[in-house]
Amino acid sequence: MSTIELEATRKDIFRMLLNVDDENILTEIKYFLYGTNALYPDVPMHYSSEALHKIVEMSEEAISKGQTYTNEEVRSKHPRL
Repeated sequence: MSTIELEATRKDIFRMLLNVDDENILTEIKYFLYGTNALYPDVPMHYSSEALHKIVEMSEEAISKGQTYTNEEVRSKHPRL
């Protein structure tokens, strides 16, 4: 795809996104983009989608058990975050 075609496609997708009113669809698009590493191209992706789904399940279970930390608690242990 040429640079001009790529830019036209990007603009078409942006216009379509502006017309989406369903929060669930927008959330799915956001997670898809995170999964494809489109939003963070400098961060290597090392997980398969199955592994990521397992991580999400484990995280949801930890949340339901109250095993969470505030942003301040995490930053105090990891100041570079």
